[in-house]
Amino acid sequence: MKIPPPIVKSKLYEGISHDGKGRAEYLRTRWKEDPENKFHNRVCSSWNYGWNHGKKNEFSCKDPDHCKIRKQAFYQP
Repeated sequence: MKIPPPIVKSKLYEGISHDGKGRAEYLRTRWKEDPENKFHNRVCSSWNYGWNHGKKNEFSCKDPDHCKIRKQAFYQP
């Protein structure tokens, strides 16, 4: 696991969990981060599916250049 930024780590020592501060706030902010920002490697094989999902790559799906695209819904009334 990567070390959290100092701002996030400082939340761990401010207040108590019963009031929603301290450990509770630290875990809440850590939970909102992407796994790529929290871990160096994938922890389990199920993470292969979504790893780097938010990043744009050259193989992403896009509309084809030279074919007709059906703009209507799959099921038509």
